[in-house]
Amino acid sequence: MNMKSTILWRFAVLGLFVSMVPLGIYALEKHDKVDTDKMLDVSVSIRTMSHVTVDKFGDSVWDVSNGSGFLVSSRTCEVWTNHHVIADAALIEVFPRGWDHARGIPATVVNSTPRSDIAILQLDDCNGFPAARLGDSDLVQPGDETFAVGNPLGRNPDSISRGIISHTQRYREGTTPYLQTDAAINPGNSGGALFDRKGNVIGISTAIETTRYGTNLGVGYAVPINLVKEVVAELR
Repeated sequence: MNMKSTILWRFAVLGLFVSMVPLGIYALEKHDKVDTDKMLDVSVSIRTMSHVTVDKFGDSVWDVSNGSGFLVSSRTCEVWTNHHVIADAALIEVFPRGWDHARGIPATVVNSTPRSDIAILQLDDCNGFPAARLGDSDLVQPGDETFAVGNPLGRNPDSISRGIISHTQRYREGTTPYLQTDAAINPGNSGGALFDRKGNVIGISTAIETTRYGTNLGVGYAVPINLVKEVVAELR
């Protein structure tokens, strides 16, 4: 092979390599992309009204609270959330993503337990809303990427935050082995789904670690979804 042929051959190889780089980057980005839209689509915001007191005029004073949840069945219109989100609620409304009405979809409590802080809600209607895909929390490992979806502070519906799993069996109070994460969880996120990067629900966001003054320390806890499944079966 003469010098001219060698140079042409090298340029051909280099040109082929350069042309393949964009395709490789595109394939990598497509493979690595996380579909957060699906996580948001199955998540709901929850608004509750609870009777608190009667004022000096004899009128009822109501307390409005906010939380989160996710639809687990488009057939039965069942939503899972935390017990403390709906405890003592006289009225429960659920707001799916994209809901543009002032009033939410009415929901009733099927059953709930404060022990593991799990509640089952039944919507009056869920036509057209997708259901979540439940994962296997036994497969979760420290360092796994995770996404928390909810309604932080009751003013940010359809909000999503990203972090990692920092511990898989963190005991706080009682016997619940929480998943610990640094994904941002705030009041209003309670009851919302904790997803893995494939969009599977691996837990229910339940609590945060705070100082004695109530400052969020950036450590959140979720009930593992496998435990939730067991509790729901008992509640049913």
